Amino acid sequence: MHDIEPHETSSDLARFVNGELHGDPHIRITGVADLDRAGSEDVAFLATARTADKLQEFRGGVLIVRKLLDARIPQIVVEDPHSAFARIARKLHPIPHAATHSVHATAVVDPTAELESPVEVGPHCVIEAGVKIGAGTVLRAGAVLGRNCRVGRNCMIHPRVTVYEGVQIGSDAILHAGAVLGSDGFGYAIEKDGSRSKFPQLGTLILGDRVEVGANTTLDRAALTESKVGSGTKIDNLCHIGHNCTIGSNSTVSALAGFAAGTQLGDRVVIAGHVVSSGNLKVSDDVVIGGNSVLSSDVDRPGQYAGYPLQPRRQAGRAIVLRGRLDELRQAIRTLSAELRELKSGGQQG
Repeated sequence: MHDIEPHETSSDLARFVNGELHGDPHIRITGVADLDRAGSEDVAFLATARTADKLQEFRGGVLIVRKLLDARIPQIVVEDPHSAFARIARKLHPIPHAATHSVHATAVVDPTAELESPVEVGPHCVIEAGVKIGAGTVLRAGAVLGRNCRVGRNCMIHPRVTVYEGVQIGSDAILHAGAVLGSDGFGYAIEKDGSRSKFPQLGTLILGDRVEVGANTTLDRAALTESKVGSGTKIDNLCHIGHNCTIGSNSTVSALAGFAAGTQLGDRVVIAGHVVSSGNLKVSDDVVIGGNSVLSSDVDRPGQYAGYPLQPRRQAGRAIVLRGRLDELRQAIRTLSAELRELKSGGQQG
């Protein structure tokens, strides 16, 4: 991506997303907006044909579409409007990286920590001994990096993020407020008297490049080895990833999901909201799990699944429909049973 300018023209943006511009090539664009709220310097996109009726209300500068619509409106035609819109949004509103080296006066930085210039350290941050931080990384107020952590370049660490000792984070990561990385896994030994004694969590947590972790999400360290999150994976708010879990590359995990220890997700896995798993199971690459589902055994084939017990999505949908008709079906069975009894009694009398 080339350097960000204060504004872009419609022709600049068309070239940027490899699209075909229809309309004025000199329109000044400074931001992005919803279709029905776009102003004269905004770009918007048309998600589906169902929203095409809003075109008469469009007052924006440029519209991104899959196919040319009302010729009176300046349009950029691309194969995937949503993806192109996201790229333009990142261009016009980039994630801030540290441009100058600065450490706030209230921050506590151990003298053995290595901060590759430029790094921006906000108020009341704590950077412990042996930490290494790559250039361009920003730490917002109250972030804590434990001993011997490794943080790559151009990361954004939002307020009150806590990274426990020894955790490794790749480049271009985004950690949202309140996230906790590398906390102890829930590991205990049961003694003869029924008491629980703590099993020391001696492993670590490793995140690849371009990982995003949502607000107040927790990722536990491994008991003895490594918990891992692959490059390009995005984890939503309020998720819990237990110890010894592995999530592959370019996967997504939606809010309120929780994985028990040892869960292993493959690459390009999509986990919808409020999905939970029992421990020590594997999910294949290219699997989609619908919301509110329960993972209780391995999923060894790509595809779309849902429900509890987990089953192919279409089968799960039919099961939901049938559950809604249980009273009707029960009454039908009772009626048929009564008719059969009458036929039998009539035959015996004859």
